[in-house]
Parts: sequence; structure tokens; C-alpha cells
Amino acid sequence: MGPPGGTTVKEEETVITTVTTVEPIYSRQKFISMAKKSIFGSACINFLLSLIALIMIAVAAAQAKINIQSVKQVVDDWGYQPFVDIIVRNENCRSGEVTLFGNYYNGVRSGCDDDLMGYTPYKCPRDNSGKKKDSSCKDEECKYKISGFSGSTNYDINRRRMCGVRGGLPYKDAVRADFSTGQCPSGYVACSSRTSVENTICVTSNDLGSCPITYAAFATQN
Repeated sequence: MGPPGGTTVKEEETVITTVTTVEPIYSRQKFISMAKKSIFGSACINFLLSLIALIMIAVAAAQAKINIQSVKQVVDDWGYQPFVDIIVRNENCRSGEVTLFGNYYNGVRSGCDDDLMGYTPYKCPRDNSGKKKDSSCKDEECKYKISGFSGSTNYDINRRRMCGVRGGLPYKDAVRADFSTGQCPSGYVACSSRTSVENTICVTSNDLGSCPITYAAFATQN
């Protein structure tokens, strides 16, 4: 409704705008400091994890090396033919035979045994034949000289030599008994009835001479 006199007055609307200022939680310097600490902490954690990983790799590599050597030995052993006969000879083993026993003797070093009371090495270095390596070197007085000799391997036992003969199939190719029944396949017989199922070797009846030797002993002959 307008005022008297017919004059119209337009009312202006007042708009109030409220501006809210939000204060930052962290200052710029504090943020940078926290970021540096976070980066440093992450670097330390990564370094420790890398170090642990390297240690684990080194341990695994060492174990793998040992295991590989053990597996290689097993593979090599199972690739050999077994011994099927042992022959006692008064001479060297013949072609196709393997000397079963041998004992290595280290030899004797040149020296002096005064009054047979004890061994004393020569003052001057000598070879195995007892000859001085330096002729100008002067030894002390020695009553009983010992001439040295190099080592050697002795294959004889009571002047006898044990010779082994290999034959049959290698263990990796041998025919085995059925683990559940303990029986050899059809057409095969067990080499021994005294062996366990896992150690039983099966051969044909014509190949019993190729059964591996599983036991040997020294006995006094009457």
C-alpha cells in the first residue's frame, strides 16, 4: 500500500553475506616438517625390509647350494650299477673289477731319533729321500737318521685284495616290488625275501646273478 498522494516507493531488500574464514589446522612449516619425518621414516622402513630380504636370499642360496650337492650325490649314486660279486685275489684286480678297500698312508718325514728316545726333525729341511734341500745348511749331531718316504695307498688286507664286480641295472632303473602288496611284477622274482619292500629289487629268474650284494662280512675260515 503506497503513501498518501499516490506516490509509490520501492522497498530495497538488504542482502547480508556472511564470510567465514577457516584457520588451517597445520602451518606450512609444520606440514613440511611432518612430510620430512614421514619420508625419513619410510626410507628407514624400506632399508630394513631390503636388508631382511637380502639376508633371506643369502640364507636360501646357501641352503640351495647344500641341497643341490646332496641331490647330485644321490643322483650319481643311483646311476651306478650295484656290486653283484666280490672276488678275493692275490694280485691286482682285473679289468672290469673295482678295488673295494684302500688305506692311504701319509709316509714318513726325514728326521733324527737320538738314542731311540723320540723323533726329532732335522734342523735342515730335507726331501722324502732324506737329502738336504740346501747343501750349505748344517745339521746338529744325529746318531740315528731316519730317511723319509712319500705316502702311498695300500689296497691289500692280509696280502689279499678285494675286487668288486658291478652288474645288473642301476638303482634308478631297477624293477621294484609293489609297495602296497610287496610283490614283484609278473615275470619277476625278488632278489631277497629279507629286504624291506622299499629295498626289494626284482629280476627275472634268469638274472638272479645280477642281484646286488646287500651284506658282506669278514669271517675266520676253519
